[in-house]
Amino acid sequence: MEISAVVGLLKRINSISTANRSKIARLEWEGPAPNTDVVAGFTLGPSGFLRAPTVIVGRRMLVGFSEELYGELAP
Repeated sequence: MEISAVVGLLKRINSISTANRSKIARLEWEGPAPNTDVVAGFTLGPSGFLRAPTVIVGRRMLVGFSEELYGELAP
């Protein structure tokens, strides 16, 4: 999935959380989504494609894997 597909998803979400090694970064917004360059920096890998795994839960997008990040989804 390329950035154009990710931009289409921005209408359904209001936050992106990414895990990269042991670092978790968060991008949250109300109203219009951030610009494409900011979203690309959070979601795309070096190949230019969406990093894996990517999960959409409610209005949140989780990109990359971290036990801590996925643990936040537990009730």
